[in-house]
Amino acid sequence: MRKSFGVVALSASIVAMMLSGCSGDSSQSGESATAATAAETEAAETTTTAAAAAATTTAATEAPAGATQESDGDDFSVATGVSYDDSWGITVANIIKKDDQTFKILLDTVHPEGGLSSKEKFDDYGLKDVSSIGKEWWEQVSSFETWAEGNDLSTLNLDDSGHDVDAVTGATINLKNFTDAMENAKTDVAETDGFQVKTGTSYSDQWGITVVNVIYKDGEVFKVLADTVRPDGGLSSKEKFNDYGIKEASSMNKEWWEQIVSFEDWAKDHDVDDLKLDEEGHDVDAVTGATINVSYFVEAMKDAVSK
Repeated sequence: MRKSFGVVALSASIVAMMLSGCSGDSSQSGESATAATAAETEAAETTTTAAAAAATTTAATEAPAGATQESDGDDFSVATGVSYDDSWGITVANIIKKDDQTFKILLDTVHPEGGLSSKEKFDDYGLKDVSSIGKEWWEQVSSFETWAEGNDLSTLNLDDSGHDVDAVTGATINLKNFTDAMENAKTDVAETDGFQVKTGTSYSDQWGITVVNVIYKDGEVFKVLADTVRPDGGLSSKEKFNDYGIKEASSMNKEWWEQIVSFEDWAKDHDVDDLKLDEEGHDVDAVTGATINVSYFVEAMKDAVSK
Protein backbone atom coordinates (compact mmCIF):
# COMPACT_ATOMS: atom_id res chain seq x y z
CA MET A 1 0.00 0.00 0.00
CA ARG A 2 1.32 3.42 -0.62
CA LYS A 3 0.49 6.64 1.02
CA SER A 4 0.87 10.09 -0.43
CA PHE A 5 1.02 13.13 1.76
CA GLY A 6 0.00 16.72 1.01
CA VAL A 7 2.39 19.65 1.28
CA VAL A 8 3.61 21.12 4.55
CA ALA A 9 6.69 23.25 4.78
CA LEU A 10 9.57 21.53 6.50
CA SER A 11 10.63 23.58 9.54
CA ALA A 12 14.17 24.51 10.36
CA SER A 13 14.73 23.18 13.84
CA ILE A 14 14.53 19.48 14.38
CA VAL A 15 14.27 18.28 17.96
CA ALA A 16 17.51 16.45 18.78
CA MET A 17 15.59 13.63 20.30
CA MET A 18 14.32 12.12 17.02
CA LEU A 19 15.98 9.05 15.68
CA SER A 20 17.23 5.50 16.47
CA GLY A 21 18.19 2.36 14.99
CA CYS A 22 15.75 -7.89 14.02
CA SER A 23 14.58 -11.98 14.82
CA GLY A 24 16.18 -14.11 12.68
CA ASP A 25 15.66 -17.30 11.17
CA SER A 26 18.00 -20.02 10.19
CA SER A 27 16.95 -19.72 6.55
CA GLN A 28 18.04 -16.11 6.23
CA SER A 29 21.54 -16.74 5.04
CA GLY A 30 22.14 -19.92 6.78
CA GLU A 31 23.36 -17.83 9.68
CA SER A 32 21.50 -18.61 12.90
CA ALA A 33 19.79 -16.23 15.29
CA THR A 34 19.01 -16.10 18.98
CA ALA A 35 16.60 -14.55 21.36
CA ALA A 36 14.81 -11.24 21.37
CA THR A 37 15.17 -8.16 23.54
CA ALA A 38 13.13 -5.18 24.23
CA ALA A 39 12.27 -2.71 21.52
CA GLU A 40 11.52 0.95 20.30
CA THR A 41 9.24 4.09 20.43
CA GLU A 42 9.09 7.73 19.19
CA ALA A 43 10.49 10.60 21.21
CA ALA A 44 9.42 13.95 22.52
CA GLU A 45 10.55 14.13 26.14
CA THR A 46 11.34 17.67 27.16
CA THR A 47 15.04 17.26 27.88
CA THR A 48 17.78 17.82 25.36
CA THR A 49 19.38 14.52 24.45
CA ALA A 50 22.66 13.72 22.85
CA ALA A 51 21.09 12.83 19.57
CA ALA A 52 22.47 9.96 17.61
CA ALA A 53 24.57 10.35 14.55
CA ALA A 54 22.49 9.55 11.52
CA ALA A 55 23.92 8.61 8.19
CA THR A 56 22.12 10.82 5.71
CA THR A 57 20.75 8.90 2.79
CA THR A 58 20.27 10.81 -0.45
CA ALA A 59 17.14 10.23 -2.47
CA ALA A 60 17.41 8.10 -5.56
CA THR A 61 15.11 7.43 -8.44
CA GLU A 62 14.16 3.84 -9.10
CA ALA A 63 11.34 3.39 -6.56
CA PRO A 64 8.14 1.44 -6.76
CA ALA A 65 4.86 3.19 -7.32
CA GLY A 66 1.49 2.20 -5.96
CA ALA A 67 -1.71 3.36 -4.33
CA THR A 68 -1.44 6.67 -2.53
CA GLN A 69 -2.92 8.35 0.50
CA GLU A 70 -3.10 12.02 1.46
CA SER A 71 -1.51 13.39 4.62
CA ASP A 72 0.31 16.51 5.77
CA GLY A 73 3.72 15.60 4.36
CA ASP A 74 5.81 17.65 2.00
CA ASP A 75 5.29 15.74 -1.23
CA PHE A 76 5.89 12.37 0.45
CA SER A 77 4.35 9.06 -0.56
CA VAL A 78 4.71 5.52 0.77
CA ALA A 79 4.33 2.27 -1.16
CA THR A 80 4.10 -0.95 0.84
CA GLY A 81 4.75 -4.46 -0.46
CA VAL A 82 4.95 -7.82 1.29
CA SER A 83 6.29 -11.31 0.75
CA TYR A 84 6.05 -14.50 2.79
CA ASP A 85 8.28 -17.45 3.62
CA ASP A 86 7.44 -20.31 5.99
CA SER A 87 10.78 -19.92 7.75
CA TRP A 88 11.15 -16.15 7.90
CA GLY A 89 7.49 -15.21 8.11
CA ILE A 90 6.15 -12.01 6.59
CA THR A 91 8.48 -9.43 5.09
CA VAL A 92 7.29 -5.82 4.84
CA ALA A 93 8.86 -3.24 2.55
CA ASN A 94 7.96 0.44 2.86
CA ILE A 95 9.32 2.60 0.06
CA ILE A 96 9.11 6.26 0.97
CA LYS A 97 9.36 8.78 -1.84
CA LYS A 98 9.74 12.54 -1.68
CA ASP A 99 9.09 14.62 -4.78
CA ASP A 100 8.88 11.35 -6.73
CA GLN A 101 12.40 10.33 -5.71
CA THR A 102 13.27 7.48 -3.35
CA PHE A 103 13.78 9.06 0.06
CA LYS A 104 13.99 6.07 2.42
CA ILE A 105 13.36 2.33 2.40
CA LEU A 106 12.21 0.55 5.57
CA LEU A 107 12.43 -3.25 5.64
CA ASP A 108 11.56 -5.74 8.35
CA THR A 109 10.36 -9.29 8.91
CA VAL A 110 8.08 -10.85 11.51
CA HIS A 111 8.36 -14.54 12.35
CA PRO A 112 5.24 -16.69 11.80
CA GLU A 113 4.74 -16.89 15.59
CA GLY A 114 4.83 -13.12 15.99
CA GLY A 115 6.70 -11.30 18.74
CA LEU A 116 9.53 -8.87 18.10
CA SER A 117 10.38 -8.22 14.48
CA SER A 118 13.83 -9.14 13.21
CA LYS A 119 14.93 -5.52 13.29
CA GLU A 120 13.58 -5.06 16.82
CA LYS A 121 15.78 -7.86 18.11
CA PHE A 122 18.85 -5.81 17.22
CA ASP A 123 22.00 -7.29 18.77
CA ASP A 124 20.07 -10.17 20.32
CA TYR A 125 19.31 -11.56 16.88
CA GLY A 126 22.58 -13.43 17.21
CA LEU A 127 24.00 -13.22 13.70
CA LYS A 128 27.11 -11.13 14.21
CA ASP A 129 29.37 -13.84 15.61
CA VAL A 130 28.68 -16.17 12.69
CA SER A 131 28.60 -13.50 10.00
CA SER A 132 31.48 -13.48 7.54
CA ILE A 133 31.36 -9.67 7.59
CA GLY A 134 30.89 -9.37 11.36
CA LYS A 135 27.52 -7.61 11.09
CA GLU A 136 24.27 -8.20 12.95
CA TRP A 137 21.02 -8.75 11.01
CA TRP A 138 19.74 -5.22 11.48
CA GLU A 139 23.06 -3.76 10.35
CA GLN A 140 23.01 -5.83 7.17
CA VAL A 141 19.42 -4.89 6.39
CA SER A 142 20.21 -1.23 6.98
CA SER A 143 23.12 -1.52 4.54
CA PHE A 144 20.85 -3.15 1.96
CA GLU A 145 18.24 -0.42 2.44
CA THR A 146 20.86 2.24 1.76
CA TRP A 147 22.05 0.41 -1.37
CA ALA A 148 18.48 -0.04 -2.63
CA GLU A 149 17.69 3.65 -2.10
CA GLY A 150 20.27 4.56 -4.71
CA ASN A 151 20.17 1.61 -7.09
CA ASP A 152 17.76 -0.25 -9.34
CA LEU A 153 16.87 -3.72 -8.05
CA SER A 154 17.20 -5.07 -11.58
CA THR A 155 20.97 -4.60 -11.31
CA LEU A 156 21.24 -6.85 -8.23
CA ASN A 157 22.65 -10.30 -8.95
CA LEU A 158 21.34 -12.91 -6.49
CA ASP A 159 22.28 -16.59 -6.44
CA ASP A 160 19.78 -19.43 -5.97
CA SER A 161 19.92 -18.90 -2.20
CA GLY A 162 19.12 -15.20 -2.46
CA HIS A 163 22.62 -13.97 -1.66
CA ASP A 164 24.29 -10.95 -3.21
CA VAL A 165 26.77 -12.46 -5.68
CA ASP A 166 28.69 -9.25 -6.34
CA ALA A 167 28.83 -8.13 -2.68
CA VAL A 168 27.52 -4.66 -3.46
CA THR A 169 24.80 -4.39 -0.80
CA GLY A 170 26.82 -4.78 2.39
CA ALA A 171 24.72 -7.83 3.30
CA THR A 172 25.47 -11.55 3.23
CA ILE A 173 22.00 -12.65 4.34
CA ASN A 174 19.32 -13.95 1.98
CA LEU A 175 17.81 -10.88 0.32
CA LYS A 176 15.19 -12.61 -1.84
CA ASN A 177 12.22 -11.89 0.41
CA PHE A 178 13.16 -8.22 0.57
CA THR A 179 13.50 -7.86 -3.18
CA ASP A 180 10.19 -9.70 -3.67
CA ALA A 181 8.43 -7.37 -1.20
CA MET A 182 9.92 -4.30 -2.88
CA GLU A 183 8.80 -5.52 -6.30
CA ASN A 184 5.32 -6.13 -4.88
CA ALA A 185 5.18 -2.52 -3.69
CA LYS A 186 5.15 -1.49 -7.34
CA THR A 187 1.67 -2.93 -7.71
CA ASP A 188 0.52 -2.30 -4.15
CA VAL A 189 0.57 -5.98 -3.18
CA ALA A 190 0.23 -5.95 0.61
CA GLU A 191 -1.54 -9.27 1.13
CA THR A 192 -0.16 -12.82 1.09
CA ASP A 193 -0.67 -16.23 2.72
CA GLY A 194 -3.40 -15.12 5.11
CA PHE A 195 -1.58 -11.90 5.99
CA GLN A 196 -2.64 -8.39 5.11
CA VAL A 197 -0.76 -5.16 5.82
CA LYS A 198 -2.45 -1.80 6.16
CA THR A 199 -0.16 1.21 6.20
CA GLY A 200 -0.87 4.58 7.79
CA THR A 201 1.17 7.76 7.91
CA SER A 202 1.45 11.10 9.64
CA TYR A 203 3.85 13.99 9.32
CA SER A 204 5.53 16.58 11.53
CA ASP A 205 7.99 19.29 10.51
CA GLN A 206 9.89 18.38 13.67
CA TRP A 207 9.82 14.60 13.62
CA GLY A 208 9.38 13.96 9.94
CA ILE A 209 7.34 11.13 8.47
CA THR A 210 5.80 8.47 10.71
CA VAL A 211 4.91 5.12 9.13
CA VAL A 212 2.78 2.49 10.88
CA ASN A 213 2.16 -0.97 9.42
CA VAL A 214 -0.73 -2.88 10.96
CA ILE A 215 -0.24 -6.54 10.06
CA TYR A 216 -3.34 -8.72 10.10
CA LYS A 217 -3.36 -12.51 10.14
CA ASP A 218 -6.66 -14.17 9.30
CA GLY A 219 -8.42 -10.88 9.99
CA GLU A 220 -6.91 -10.27 13.43
CA VAL A 221 -4.16 -7.80 14.31
CA PHE A 222 -0.96 -9.84 14.39
CA LYS A 223 1.74 -7.20 14.74
CA VAL A 224 2.17 -3.44 14.65
CA LEU A 225 5.36 -1.92 13.22
CA ALA A 226 6.06 1.78 13.75
CA ASP A 227 8.97 4.01 12.81
CA THR A 228 9.84 7.59 11.90
CA VAL A 229 12.27 9.20 9.47
CA ARG A 230 13.47 12.77 9.90
CA PRO A 231 12.72 15.34 7.19
CA ASP A 232 16.38 15.30 6.15
CA GLY A 233 16.48 11.52 5.82
CA GLY A 234 19.16 9.21 7.15
CA LEU A 235 18.65 6.38 9.60
CA SER A 236 15.16 5.90 10.93
CA SER A 237 14.52 6.35 14.64
CA LYS A 238 14.51 2.58 15.16
CA GLU A 239 17.68 2.11 13.16
CA LYS A 240 19.53 4.47 15.48
CA PHE A 241 19.06 1.80 18.15
CA ASN A 242 20.88 2.79 21.36
CA ASP A 243 22.48 5.79 19.68
CA TYR A 244 19.17 7.65 19.67
CA GLY A 245 20.22 9.04 23.03
CA ILE A 246 17.00 9.33 25.01
CA LYS A 247 17.56 6.67 27.67
CA GLU A 248 19.38 8.83 30.22
CA ALA A 249 16.78 11.58 29.91
CA SER A 250 13.87 9.14 30.09
CA SER A 251 11.93 8.87 33.33
CA MET A 252 11.49 5.18 32.46
CA ASN A 253 15.17 4.72 31.61
CA LYS A 254 14.18 3.37 28.21
CA GLU A 255 15.65 4.12 24.82
CA TRP A 256 13.39 5.29 21.98
CA TRP A 257 13.22 1.85 20.34
CA GLU A 258 12.26 0.22 23.64
CA GLN A 259 9.43 2.67 24.15
CA ILE A 260 8.10 2.33 20.62
CA VAL A 261 8.03 -1.45 20.88
CA SER A 262 6.05 -1.14 24.10
CA PHE A 263 3.60 1.12 22.30
CA GLU A 264 3.36 -1.34 19.39
CA ASP A 265 2.55 -4.17 21.81
CA TRP A 266 -0.14 -2.11 23.49
CA ALA A 267 -1.63 -0.94 20.19
CA LYS A 268 -1.80 -4.51 18.89
CA ASP A 269 -4.42 -5.39 21.50
CA HIS A 270 -6.18 -2.07 22.07
CA ASP A 271 -8.18 0.56 20.24
CA VAL A 272 -6.06 3.71 19.98
CA ASP A 273 -9.27 5.74 20.23
CA ASP A 274 -9.31 4.71 23.90
CA LEU A 275 -5.86 6.19 24.55
CA LYS A 276 -5.90 9.41 26.54
CA LEU A 277 -3.19 11.87 25.51
CA ASP A 278 -2.29 15.25 26.96
CA GLU A 279 -1.65 18.35 24.85
CA GLU A 280 1.93 17.23 24.22
CA GLY A 281 0.90 13.79 23.00
CA HIS A 282 1.93 11.88 26.12
CA ASP A 283 0.05 8.87 27.48
CA VAL A 284 -1.82 10.29 30.48
CA ASP A 285 -2.72 6.94 32.06
CA ALA A 286 0.71 5.36 31.48
CA VAL A 287 -0.76 2.28 29.79
CA THR A 288 1.47 2.10 26.71
CA GLY A 289 4.88 1.75 28.38
CA ALA A 290 6.02 4.91 26.62
CA THR A 291 6.59 8.42 27.95
CA ILE A 292 7.48 9.94 24.57
CA ASN A 293 5.01 11.81 22.38
CA VAL A 294 2.93 9.08 20.74
CA SER A 295 0.36 11.30 19.03
CA TYR A 296 1.88 10.86 15.57
CA PHE A 297 1.84 7.08 15.95
CA VAL A 298 -1.78 7.21 17.06
CA GLU A 299 -2.63 9.35 14.04
CA ALA A 300 -0.82 7.01 11.66
CA MET A 301 -2.41 3.91 13.18
CA LYS A 302 -5.89 5.41 12.86
CA ASP A 303 -5.04 6.14 9.26
CA ALA A 304 -4.01 2.52 8.71
CA VAL A 305 -7.00 0.81 10.30
CA SER A 306 -9.40 3.10 8.45
CA LYS A 307 -8.37 1.50 5.16
